[in-house]
Amino acid sequence: MEKDFVELSKKWFDKQAPIYDETNTILYSKYGKKSCKNIYDFLKGKEYKKLLDIGCGTGYLISMLSKDYNAEYIGLDLSPEMINQAIRKNIKNARFIEGRSDELPFEDNSFDIVTCSQSFHHYPETDKPMQEAKRVLKNGGLYILSDTGCRTF
Repeated sequence: MEKDFVELSKKWFDKQAPIYDETNTILYSKYGKKSCKNIYDFLKGKEYKKLLDIGCGTGYLISMLSKDYNAEYIGLDLSPEMINQAIRKNIKNARFIEGRSDELPFEDNSFDIVTCSQSFHHYPETDKPMQEAKRVLKNGGLYILSDTGCRTF
């Protein structure tokens, strides 16, 4: 019997969502926060109008960025409960949608910046998510992939 990695990931992260931001509760969320801080620092001084965060989780990166940069932010995550946690933060200029990294529901050339922080190692297939990120990124745009994990399947 073949595993359904999409459903397994949804269930796993839906279960973690309510406590995911609590650093002392979820060990691996601390790495995600470090990664988000590094991305935030890297983007200092860069001009952009529209950013997509793939695998946004609870919206931690977008929350950080939106305080200092006036841009449009879209967070996408597989887990409906992670999306609900992000929406509850009421982040300015941000919207959060449930979706898959290998089937981005956006038009070509839509984003100045695409980020993917600490979720890539959960993708059972990696070529299609990379192609999708490239597709939605504007010509000359910036793709930031930050991941320290290993596959857990």
